[in-house]
Amino acid sequence: MKTRRINALQRQVIRLERRLQQLNQISNYYSWARVLTFLAGIALSGGVLFFGKVWLFWITLAICLFLFGAVVHAHRRLERTMARLAIWRTLKLSQIARAQLDWKNIPTAFALPPDNAHPFAADLDLAGDTSLHQLLDRAVSVAGSQRLYDWLTTHTPQLALIRQRQEIIHELTPLALFRDKLTLNARFSAHQAERWDTQTLL
Repeated sequence: MKTRRINALQRQVIRLERRLQQLNQISNYYSWARVLTFLAGIALSGGVLFFGKVWLFWITLAICLFLFGAVVHAHRRLERTMARLAIWRTLKLSQIARAQLDWKNIPTAFALPPDNAHPFAADLDLAGDTSLHQLLDRAVSVAGSQRLYDWLTTHTPQLALIRQRQEIIHELTPLALFRDKLTLNARFSAHQAERWDTQTLL
C-alpha cells in the first residue's frame, strides 16, 4: 500500500514537471510577444502620427495599448498557474520525502527555541532536525506549527481532547484532495514557500 502510494505520487510529480516545462515555453513566447507588441505599437502609432491625422493616432494608440494589456494579462494568468503548479509539485515531493523518511528533503519545521527544562522533548526527539515535529509539521502558518509542537510536548495529555482530535483526523484522512488544495491555496496566499505569520493580520 505504501509503495503504491509513493509510486502514484512520483507519477504525479513527473506529470507536473512535464506540464511546467510546457508552460515555461509558452511563458517565453508571451515574453517575446510583450516586447514585440510594445515595439510594434510605438512604431505604428509614430508612423500614423507622422503621416496621418492626430485623431487617427489616438485611435491607433488605444488599440495598441489594448492589445499590449491583453498580452500582459494573459501572461500574468499563466505565471500564476505556473506558481500554483510549482507549489503543488513541492507538496508532492514533501509527501514522498515524509513517506520515505528522507530527512534532507523534508521541509524544515519552524524553528522553536530549545526547552532544556522539558522532561522528555529532547529524549524523544520531538523538536529540531530529524524530529517528530519536523515529520508531522505540514502547517502553513507559524501559529499552526507552534500549536502542533504544543500538542506534542504537553505535560498532561487530556484523553477526551485527544480522542476528539483523532475523530477529526479520521474524517479528514480520506479527503486527500481537499487537504492538498487547502494547503495549496494557503501557501499561494502566503507567497508560496513562506510560512504565514498570522500575527501580521491582527
